[in-house]
Amino acid sequence: MAGSAPDAAAEGAAQVGGQVGGQVGGQVGGQAVVGRVAAAQAVAQAGDEVAAPVAAEIEAGTAAYVAAEIVADAAEGAVEEAAEAGYFSSLSVIGQFNASYILCQQGTDLVLIDQHAAHERVAFERLKGEFAGKQVDSQGLLFPETLDLSFRESAALLENLDELARLGFALEEFGGTTWLLKGVPQILAGSEYQRIIRDILEELGSLGRSRTFSDVQEDILARLACHSVVRGRRNLTEQEVLALFSQMDLTDFSSNCPHGRPVLQRITLAEMEKMFKRG
Repeated sequence: MAGSAPDAAAEGAAQVGGQVGGQVGGQVGGQAVVGRVAAAQAVAQAGDEVAAPVAAEIEAGTAAYVAAEIVADAAEGAVEEAAEAGYFSSLSVIGQFNASYILCQQGTDLVLIDQHAAHERVAFERLKGEFAGKQVDSQGLLFPETLDLSFRESAALLENLDELARLGFALEEFGGTTWLLKGVPQILAGSEYQRIIRDILEELGSLGRSRTFSDVQEDILARLACHSVVRGRRNLTEQEVLALFSQMDLTDFSSNCPHGRPVLQRITLAEMEKMFKRG
């Protein structure tokens, strides 16, 4: 049985309404989605714009922190190095006077160092340590040299041959009063070692019966030390000065050279001002 006209009209209206509603809803829903996407993009863009300077600030802050840490570590290392440095290495070198004296400053004090006396003291302590151990370091000669000695010198050499070997002199009888010199103390290489050994033999020959080598041992070591270092005036490079100071710090140091001459003198600011009638 066919439906009534009002029912058909209602159904038609419902269909039209559904179509219209679907189209409208789809358009509205699509616009909403597009809006949400646009909003998200805007937020992301805004976030990037805000985050970029923040990230830059963080990066700059990190770099500054790292730089500060490096400076702090360097400063700490400098302090530790200064603490570990010995007295002489801690001196500020001002210059050299008359190619003989090293001028330094420590605080407000002027420190003057006799470079020959300082070298001599370092060499003496080195020789003393080597001699106390077993023997002084020796260097063989490429070609043995002959020593024509007097009877007295030859007798002194023969009597003290073992001790001279401990000093680094390699000697061998050649016949009569002639000896072969085959090696010398390493510290004397390049110096007038024949003259030095003759001086030593002269000293040993004058000992007499009541004295022995041990009585003049330190005098002989001092003689070797004196001849092993450069005498007279000599300009030192900065590296040579620093090397000398480092050796002085490592040495059981005395304020005098083996012959008793002072190695250094200190002049205070007050003494300096008094010289110039200041203060």
